[in-house]
Amino acid sequence: MKNTIKQKHISILLIISFFIVMFSTLGVKPEYANAAGQTTIKLLEITENGTSDLTGLSNSAFKLDLTTYSMKQFVASRDYLDGKYDAVYIGKGTYSTAIPAGVLNTSTEQNDITNLKAAELKNYFVNKGLPLIVYSDSTTGALKQSTDGKLYKFITSVQSKSNISFVNSSEISNATTFANKTSLLTKATVRPQLTIVSKPSEYASTNKIYTRGETLTYSYNITNSNNLGNLEVNLYIGIDSAVPFTTKQLVASTTVTANNGTISYSLPHGYSGPRYWRLELVDLSSGLKDVHAGSFRFKDETKVINVLQYRPNNSGDDAGLDKDHNFDSSYLVKSGDYEIKFTATTINSFNGGGGSYGYEKFHAYDMLIFGFAHEYKEYAFIEIQRAREELMKYIASGKSVMFTHDTFNPYSREGDRSAYWNNFRAIAAMIDPANNVGKINNSYTTSTKRANSGLLTDFPFVLPNDIEVMSTHGQYYTLDLEDPDVIPWYNLSGGGRTVGDSWNHYYAYSKGNITFTNSGHSGQTTTGYTEGERQLFLNTMYRAFTMANHGPVITVFSPEEYDPVKDNFIPTFNEIPVHYQVDDLDLGDTDLTTSVNFIYNGQTYNKIPTRSIISGNTINMSFDNPLPNGGDLIVEIIATDSKGAQSTKQIKVKVKKVSSNLELSRSFSNNVVNNKVDTGSTVTMNYMITPKPVAGSGSSMSVTNVQFKETLPPNLEVSSLPTGFTKTGNVTTGYTISGSLSNIQYTKKGTDTLYTADPVTFSIAAVPTKRGFYPLNSATLAFKDIGQASNFTLPFPQVTLEAVTKLTSLSLSDRTILVGDSLKLFPTYTPGDLSDVPFTWSSDNPGIVTVDNTGTIRGIAEGTARITVTALDGSNLSATANITVVKPGLFINGPDEVAVGENITLTSRLMAADYEQVTSYSWSIDSGSSFLSISPTNQASTTATGINKGTSTVKLTVITNKGNTYTATATVRVVKGLTGLRLDGTILFVGESATLTPQFTPMDASDRTVTWQTSNANIVSVTPAGVVTGVDSGEVTITIRSQDGSNLTASAIVLVIQPNPTFTGPDTVDLGLPLLLDAEMQSSVTDPIVAYSWNVNPSSTGGVIIQSQSGSSIDYRATKQGEIVVKVVVTTQLGRTYESAPKSITIKPVTLKLPDSIILEVSDTKDLFASLSSGPALGKSNIRDFLVWSSSKPGDVSIDIDNGVITAIQEGSATITVRSSYNQAEHNTTEYATTKIIVKKKFNDKGKY
Repeated sequence: MKNTIKQKHISILLIISFFIVMFSTLGVKPEYANAAGQTTIKLLEITENGTSDLTGLSNSAFKLDLTTYSMKQFVASRDYLDGKYDAVYIGKGTYSTAIPAGVLNTSTEQNDITNLKAAELKNYFVNKGLPLIVYSDSTTGALKQSTDGKLYKFITSVQSKSNISFVNSSEISNATTFANKTSLLTKATVRPQLTIVSKPSEYASTNKIYTRGETLTYSYNITNSNNLGNLEVNLYIGIDSAVPFTTKQLVASTTVTANNGTISYSLPHGYSGPRYWRLELVDLSSGLKDVHAGSFRFKDETKVINVLQYRPNNSGDDAGLDKDHNFDSSYLVKSGDYEIKFTATTINSFNGGGGSYGYEKFHAYDMLIFGFAHEYKEYAFIEIQRAREELMKYIASGKSVMFTHDTFNPYSREGDRSAYWNNFRAIAAMIDPANNVGKINNSYTTSTKRANSGLLTDFPFVLPNDIEVMSTHGQYYTLDLEDPDVIPWYNLSGGGRTVGDSWNHYYAYSKGNITFTNSGHSGQTTTGYTEGERQLFLNTMYRAFTMANHGPVITVFSPEEYDPVKDNFIPTFNEIPVHYQVDDLDLGDTDLTTSVNFIYNGQTYNKIPTRSIISGNTINMSFDNPLPNGGDLIVEIIATDSKGAQSTKQIKVKVKKVSSNLELSRSFSNNVVNNKVDTGSTVTMNYMITPKPVAGSGSSMSVTNVQFKETLPPNLEVSSLPTGFTKTGNVTTGYTISGSLSNIQYTKKGTDTLYTADPVTFSIAAVPTKRGFYPLNSATLAFKDIGQASNFTLPFPQVTLEAVTKLTSLSLSDRTILVGDSLKLFPTYTPGDLSDVPFTWSSDNPGIVTVDNTGTIRGIAEGTARITVTALDGSNLSATANITVVKPGLFINGPDEVAVGENITLTSRLMAADYEQVTSYSWSIDSGSSFLSISPTNQASTTATGINKGTSTVKLTVITNKGNTYTATATVRVVKGLTGLRLDGTILFVGESATLTPQFTPMDASDRTVTWQTSNANIVSVTPAGVVTGVDSGEVTITIRSQDGSNLTASAIVLVIQPNPTFTGPDTVDLGLPLLLDAEMQSSVTDPIVAYSWNVNPSSTGGVIIQSQSGSSIDYRATKQGEIVVKVVVTTQLGRTYESAPKSITIKPVTLKLPDSIILEVSDTKDLFASLSSGPALGKSNIRDFLVWSSSKPGDVSIDIDNGVITAIQEGSATITVRSSYNQAEHNTTEYATTKIIVKKKFNDKGKY
């Protein structure tokens, strides 16, 4: 017994432990938990026939909140998917691709998905990591579809994704098994969660009506997000929930900074009707969203819908929609919302061109309807080419066209006459193949079933899911459900038809401004439509008008339409005021044009030529009165939008020539500029009565019983009145002011026959309490004029005051977008509750960024442009943002090599817009996996580790929240790293270069690149190749550093010496003696000496000759006394030259002396060199070979010029001169001597001549 109890306790503990582990592992999040503690999973289920496979599938851990569609219903649905569901399940079925022909039961045919819906599933679920669960067994499931099927292609293209799972019959039968197999509790609970705390009152559940200027405020809480900085809250407001919400519907956006917050929007001017909103919480890093939707009722501008119906030629008046049995006035007018005006005619009128309803005239209507009849096209020919072209233009302008039963079919008894309708078939989204449903016998039905919900099903009548209509049958072509603009609203049902088949059984659908209804087979009789069909038809027309393009709305403030009861004429002496506002209430239409014509006397005169105007702005001008004698005037105002939709308003004015002695005028105080004044400020309205001079007689004349009266518009608070004036009414409905003025007394001036009176002035002060226009059109002055028996009433000039609230601040944030992307900019301004502030937008470089009139920018090319927004409210404020446009691209940042055994970090860098975030990363080795490994593979960065020497290619793939996939590759070289580095120094001469060679360990290292650095570039420079050059003498350290990541360094000393040639030799030398000089200079190994060049300065006073030269030595001989300057130039092998300092050497002189005279006898000889004395004594010997001897009388005394031996020739005398051959001076005291030789007869031996 004890053992049993113990085992039970153990079992309970194990169960508890299991659930603890399971819940922590599966990540069950309290944000998704319901009141029972279960995790609620919002799951979209799609099966072939619409029968759920998963009904009731839940356990204590989770509960499925199922929305189940058949595949036919799903491809026709235009409900939003992004942010609505946590997961998608595609269930049992074979999903046949066969196209039905001539059958009503299509349940087993045409069950394929569309490419449109497959793309939505991929973008909103697969690419965001949300679960896509696909049923698959041996006989059924998406993979059993034929391989050419769109569903098969879609599933096989994504089946490798981690968030795609396949389940079979047993796995969908058990909740725990299903959750485990699909990882539902982890992968389907990742969306950030938005809880709306407060929001506008819902249209369907309240009578609350919102009006222009009211501020909508949404309060919310945020859960299930770890990084609030990645979150953004966006508010969209549109006019139909079935139409995709884009930047055109985006009205407010805010970055999340806390777990709770608010977002607000002030409602602008617009047409009355429902408004649909979506509040979106988006995680910018993942693209995951949570979206909530709703609607509210808005009332502002009444929609006046002018509808022109073209009946077939064979129909009677009963087919006209203008008949009460079809639509009485209770249907056609809803106060403050809409007013529908029908005009019905036959198709003959359409072809008539210039008639009232011909193709030249129908552009004035808001909507054209072609119907109703069985085989309509056989009795409604559009034979005129011009008529067809004008209809195409009408459609292109965005106005609404409704086609009806049997407008298009492939059969024609009338040939080309009726076949022309098929030219419009593509516009109406009817495509091949022809399914011929309309030719099936017994195919008539009176039942329809809703396919989508939106404006058409909600207003003016809230329509049921099933509507009874008059008997009709199907049409002949397939509806193009691949077109995202096509919205099926109701399908035919009953008679064996497959429910939800919008391909073949469509009854009412729309495509943009084109609407189709299958009504008309039974024709219209005096009994009219069924009630349900009448409401459906009215809703269809209302939506068609709402979604179409509309001409601008013209609001005229002055002149006021003439009313015979009020007799509000304009006197001939007053100008004609023209003050109006132009608004385009369509989204995005702000660039308009306008013009003004005066029509009188049967002629039209243009007063304001066509000019551009921004929606919401006004024209305020006055013109000379063109009717001096009075008459009828029509002021015609025309406004046109950018698509060509035009509106015209004509104001009938009565101009009267009055006989009055008074003229009236009025003006405003100086704080009113161009009729505009700040809301809440006081306006002084000045009134002046100017009496005209009159001729007369007597002492005086007067205007009597002068009475003023004016009814002010609402919201103009009167703050002061003239004495005696009174006011009645209130500020809400408008005050009426009245008062009596003193008689106006005329007096005669001097002897003149004219009588004059002083002007009368008075003022009324008022305060406009709200923004808006205040028409002042009812001020009158009643009086009894001179000589008149009864009162006469004159109007004061009409004028409109505009109260404005100007912006006090305006700013615009910088953004980054992609080439080809669009983004809506939201200026920030104060006060923030203004809803109708008109802005203009401009780009300083449209080649980079364009901007439209809604502030939506588009990236055109890479670069930066400045976008400027300017407020047109009179504040003159503008703001500018820098918009950077980038080309989308993925890059891998990090080193391109790694050593074996070492790590590097590789990081993803996505060049993208600031609103595009990466949702998944995938790293892989594309080639060279034996050289490199990476980990992790699913993060923004990865670590790469070198394995073996070689080259690898790393591949990175990222997916973004925009559904874009980017791929990048990087080459990484795995290298063998260095372990040792050494460098030896050298000695250089200044100017000398040498290459230092590093020594690497190991010698086969992959990267032996080093950087070089010198400690003093002024002494030694070094190149990246290791070439060092001596710049100046000195010593430096050269350092090298490895570049393979090992970060090794080595250093060496380089000594630089300045080459300085010198030479040795005596400072003095005796003339004639050798002068031996020996040069000295250290030779370079890299640039040896090749030559010595000795130079004696030419300006030296001494002289030498070269005896011999060998190597660095030279042997001179002193040849001339004086001083010589000697230097040597050393030339190296590379052509460098080095010059020694000059050296001065003195050559001592030699003084020569001969006897004054010498006597010889004829025939005697004598060696004069022996008789020559010198100083120094050896001097004559040193220069003996320099000496040159000469005789003044060679005939008396001859001389050997080389050795100085003379011979007496005959009796007489001669002067013998000796000199150095290197000294040509005539009487130099050195190296020069003379003697006189006297020759006598020779004595004989007897002592006689």
